[in-house]
Amino acid sequence: IVEDEKEVQVFLQELLKEDYNVLKASNGKEALMIVKKESPDLIISDVMMPEMDGVELCEKVKNNVNTHHIPFIMLTAKSSIIHRIEGLESGANSYIPKPFHPKHLQVRVQKLLEERESILKYFSTDIPIESLTNRLVKGEEKAFVERVIQLIQKNIENDDLNALYLEHKLGMSKSQLYRKIKETIGLSPGDLIRTIRLKHAARLLQSDKLTVSEVCYRSGFNNRSYFYREFKKMYHITPKNYQLRSKTP
Repeated sequence: IVEDEKEVQVFLQELLKEDYNVLKASNGKEALMIVKKESPDLIISDVMMPEMDGVELCEKVKNNVNTHHIPFIMLTAKSSIIHRIEGLESGANSYIPKPFHPKHLQVRVQKLLEERESILKYFSTDIPIESLTNRLVKGEEKAFVERVIQLIQKNIENDDLNALYLEHKLGMSKSQLYRKIKETIGLSPGDLIRTIRLKHAARLLQSDKLTVSEVCYRSGFNNRSYFYREFKKMYHITPKNYQLRSKTP
């Protein structure tokens, strides 16, 4: 929870503490330090804050390869469409104007976490990414999705591959790319890149010709601990044990 008003911060903590472990920050700068250290499953942030506001915080989280997959809920007293667009263009997954009904926020948090978990569970199978998208995407959107996947796969070893790279290559704005990928596959651009990297890593581990460290870097991850953590989160097993299991007849 990132909120500079103490009363609202306490209210949000009380609202969520029975179901979740809650971490608190009073501005974006403080929140970034916590995010890097704790890697939370979801962020709820106000927009107007000192030091660093919610929009800048969201942009920094969503443009970082180690944190871009974290769902982000933006809370603000501003209700104009301009500020809603500003929040979504920064990469926010959801926008809830104040005042809001407590149940509304609780359900949104639950649904975002469930959505991400169910999609990642679906993608964590050994079925090739192309086959999965054939099941998920139909009609005219299929060509777009195939183009995005091919672009990611072609640049899989490039650790600079991110949503911004896709925007430039596809000639789309941040909000256009986010909305189209989210609507067709159910993942954010950052989630899709990370998921394809992990599926690529799983295939390399199955081949048993490379060490885990080599697989990590050949899949475009420049941080081993992040790779281990995300691989285990998706496959429920460490990369090394996954490789050993693949050897078993």
